[in-house]
Amino acid sequence: MNIKGLQASFLLLLLGVMCIFSNTPAMSENFKNSDLLDFPKSERDAFYTGAAISIGHTISIYDKETGQCYTDWFFENPNKRIMEIEKAVQENPDHTPSTIMLGLPQLKCGRLKKKSD
Repeated sequence: MNIKGLQASFLLLLLGVMCIFSNTPAMSENFKNSDLLDFPKSERDAFYTGAAISIGHTISIYDKETGQCYTDWFFENPNKRIMEIEKAVQENPDHTPSTIMLGLPQLKCGRLKKKSD
């Protein structure tokens, strides 16, 4: 495993531990972007990174190429992506973070396709 892969694995593990041992609004059905903006910047950045890893991995189970595109979209320039995500989150406080995290990469990677049976 290369350093980049090791870092990504560690961040995913860290995010999982944070979710298990914290009682935050992130575990609520009604978690909105406005709730996320109440988190300190470092925690929001960790949230975005963990979400990018998780979403890319989940999509790759069904479509390896699109999943890789989602992961690459974020990790090719994470600082730029975090700024883009933050702007979208601020502009859409009543939406959920997942709408932003699933929507923005589609500008580069194309629309997600429904899995055919």
